[in-house]
Amino acid sequence: MIIFKKIIPSDIPELTAMAEEIWKEHYYTCVDRALTDYVFELFQSEESVRRQLDDGSRYYYAVMEDTGEKTGYFSIYPKDDKMYLSKLYLKKEFRGMGISKEIIDFIRSEAKKEDLHEIFLNVNRKNTSSIEAYRHLGFEILRECNEPMGDGFICEDYIMGMRF
Repeated sequence: MIIFKKIIPSDIPELTAMAEEIWKEHYYTCVDRALTDYVFELFQSEESVRRQLDDGSRYYYAVMEDTGEKTGYFSIYPKDDKMYLSKLYLKKEFRGMGISKEIIDFIRSEAKKEDLHEIFLNVNRKNTSSIEAYRHLGFEILRECNEPMGDGFICEDYIMGMRF
């Protein structure tokens, strides 16, 4: 069983350390390292997370109820009458255990509290393992996204969504 602990500003250094560990382990295998490092700095640095929290993003740890161990984290916020799943990352040893389903169930309940009936997200098109995981959870590909990110990098994502 997983419980969710809301992340507060004093948690940011621990969160970004966890994020760096997860990102390097996962993204270095499927996405260019320079792009991974650039996107990490853009969206997961301490300064960026602090700014996101100030702008209304809600970050949570997914915590094993029996041991208190943090398995990963996620971030959500309402956008365009939908709930945007900005981040969902699990440590390698906790993948495939149904934790993502518990997280999505929690996000769906949070969305319903705000009268939102869809969750959507971006996922890099080369990140096939995450695309398949999201499909397994009930998401479908809605469209492709090709947008400049800065420093010559292009966002080559799928936009995936789930209605409920």
